[in-house]
Amino acid sequence: MAIVHDDPTQAKFLGNCPLCAGNRTNFFVQRPDGRKIFQCTECGLGFLNPMPSADEVASWYDGSYFLGTD
Repeated sequence: MAIVHDDPTQAKFLGNCPLCAGNRTNFFVQRPDGRKIFQCTECGLGFLNPMPSADEVASWYDGSYFLGTD
């Protein structure tokens, strides 16, 4: 299941699991940066919620990451 942002600059809250579309998730852990990870009780996937924006994810990597260079 693909998740498409209406606005790539905004985080998106997920009401269902992005893998199996299950609607039963539990809080799992909060990362040191404050982001929360939830776990789907149906398939076991752990995922950030809210899901970071496409722009935010892109900022985590420099251009060489996508080129496969060191």
